[in-house]
Amino acid sequence: MRNFVIILIFLFQNIISAQENFVIDTTDFVKRKSFLKEFDQSNLILLKNLETKNERKIFKNLKKNLEEFKNEFSTQINEKNFHFDERLLGMANEILEEFKNKNPEVPKYTKILVSKNPSVNAYCIPDGTFVINIGLYYWLDNEDQVASVIAHEISHKILEHPIKTQLKRINDDLNETNKKLVREVKKQKYNKTEKAFDLFKKNLYATGELRRKHEYEADSLGYLLLKRTKYNKLEFKETLKLMEKYDTIQPKGLTNSIYKKMFDLPNLSFKEDWMKIEDFSSYDYSLLKEKINKDSIASHPEMDERIKKLVENFPELNDSKSNKPSEEYIKIKEIAYYNIVPNLIFFEDYGYAIYLCLSRIENEKDIELHKKQLGEAFQKVYQARKDYKLNRYLDRIDPKDQTESYMQFLSFMWNLKLDEIKYISEYYNK
Repeated sequence: MRNFVIILIFLFQNIISAQENFVIDTTDFVKRKSFLKEFDQSNLILLKNLETKNERKIFKNLKKNLEEFKNEFSTQINEKNFHFDERLLGMANEILEEFKNKNPEVPKYTKILVSKNPSVNAYCIPDGTFVINIGLYYWLDNEDQVASVIAHEISHKILEHPIKTQLKRINDDLNETNKKLVREVKKQKYNKTEKAFDLFKKNLYATGELRRKHEYEADSLGYLLLKRTKYNKLEFKETLKLMEKYDTIQPKGLTNSIYKKMFDLPNLSFKEDWMKIEDFSSYDYSLLKEKINKDSIASHPEMDERIKKLVENFPELNDSKSNKPSEEYIKIKEIAYYNIVPNLIFFEDYGYAIYLCLSRIENEKDIELHKKQLGEAFQKVYQARKDYKLNRYLDRIDPKDQTESYMQFLSFMWNLKLDEIKYISEYYNK
């Protein structure tokens, strides 16, 4: 018996040690300070360059917009919205260096950041900083696919899309025709709101059209950049497919049995009333009129259309050949996996953090770890409910955009009383 206990202790210690390998270092003050110093410098260089290329009035507006963005982005860095863990940054920087070495048009001063955001996305900002979400490492299959995303963002910078988008908005604002239309709207005695909205829509659609054009251009150039590197060029199309598949992060639906399993607790018996859900069968959605055509303002065209255009330009992408992930990528993917729930809590998405914990527990993945994280998220929900601020952190039911499983989850959460939330939080925080 004694030997059995020793073996159990040994195994438990190994499990805890394995999980600790995926904990991200948060003592990153020095790294954040260093990055902010470089960020200030790169923005100064950008402004000096733009000043020589634009009229005074245009530059004045451009400078104001860029400085506002820089200040907001710097605030996000100071608020620890990004990971400075060397394991995550190491692979991203290795990919970026490969692009710089094989593609002379890639600016040498570009740099990369890893956001705590768990979604499968990335973006480029005007100074030459590329941001990839930690979700890319989790949702994509290998480093070739991450390289495909970075290639696309590099292309945005080479083609100066972030600046061109800003210039389009500024020129529209300064355009005499638009100014005249605004003045005419202000003079209107009747239907002023409707006419102002029509003008707003017109400008919005024009910007959306430009951004869609930019996405197509970045796909084409990104693929050409990727072809010159060591990464598998055929993964470019597969990456777009995966980004479409995981565009909205939703784990598999929960079964109703998980609620009784997790919330039938000592001194708090499970209540069937917690599972009551509103009946939406009588809703007539045809009465709802969408004022803004979302397709006209979307910045990212539908992925199938992007893939179609890409294959038309590069027929070799009809072939498919995926590489297995390297051992390094598998480790980074695990780091991303273990940090999705903590990052959801960090971004105050408490409801979704609880939903994901329940999903992973139901699928028997790291049950004890996710019970602990469940307690942390419920503690946040309790405090928000106590402060009458839960609407900020937990969705209301929306049958147009939510799955049946997620609506059941939201009903359960909103049906809980304050003292019940507190008890669940304390129970799982033991």
